[in-house]
Amino acid sequence: MSKLQAGTQFWGGGRWLMNDAASQDLLKKGIAAAKAARQKPAPPEQIERHRRQARSLLARVLKADKNSVQARLWLSTVVDTPRKQQACLKNVLALDPDVCAQRR
Repeated sequence: MSKLQAGTQFWGGGRWLMNDAASQDLLKKGIAAAKAARQKPAPPEQIERHRRQARSLLARVLKADKNSVQARLWLSTVVDTPRKQQACLKNVLALDPDVCAQRR
């Protein structure tokens, strides 16, 4: 079997799946967009564009790997409401209870 290139998607188990390289590429792009949304000073429309891009990319990562702690953690920084942020962070803690100690 040949190696799949980054960005390759394939059908499996009734849904589209990504290989690890594609998922890692989307994660890196999502994190970069989330970081760009936090850069100041920047026009509000530019910040919102980066936030939307980050949400989209990180959601795609989570669709492929619902247990991605990094994707959920970064998603918590760009969601629209405190309730959504809380849900993201609860999921992070459920997946990796030691994450708070690791982030210090």
